[in-house]
Amino acid sequence: MVIPRDLSGLEDGTYNALITCIDNATFQTSHSSSFNLDTHGPEITITSPSPAAATIKNGTLITMEVTDFTAVDTVWYGFNGINTTLSSYEIDTSDWPEGGNIITLYANDTLNNLNSLVQEFNIDKFPPVVILNLPLADSLHNSLLIVNYSATDSFQLNNIACTLIVDHPTKDIVVLHNLSNASDIQFDMTLDITGDWIVSV
Repeated sequence: MVIPRDLSGLEDGTYNALITCIDNATFQTSHSSSFNLDTHGPEITITSPSPAAATIKNGTLITMEVTDFTAVDTVWYGFNGINTTLSSYEIDTSDWPEGGNIITLYANDTLNNLNSLVQEFNIDKFPPVVILNLPLADSLHNSLLIVNYSATDSFQLNNIACTLIVDHPTKDIVVLHNLSNASDIQFDMTLDITGDWIVSV
């Protein structure tokens, strides 16, 4: 006798089936069998880079972890209309264009349960352009130094992190700034040591 049971909605895992039969004389016989239930596709987790930091430079490897209750069969991804099967859980972004790139990661298990994950990565191919306007090269100053510089980036329009270093053989001054694209920053610095200073951003 076949008694169908709908197991959908149960968690993947190992279950026991138990059958007990009793006759009119109250004799009883029982049999049990364990079985594995797997109704979900593999779990896909991007391990690097962090999806929260989805702006990356080209050439960054995207790595992932794929796990399943039974066994993972195939892992692939879709990008620009092309599906690529992965032998390792890494994707090279060297040939990706600058800007927003959406990939869909797929994984199925040996029972052909499928799962997918969509993720956008913003590719930045070029470093910011920094222009140091002041001080002028080889200029002479008293203890007051006016520093003016700007930074532009073809992709990242806000929060360009800049480190300004004013360097002397006996002392370094480090100033950190976050700039918006193409904005200038100007400020005064008092230098208390006479001699050659190097200003770099």
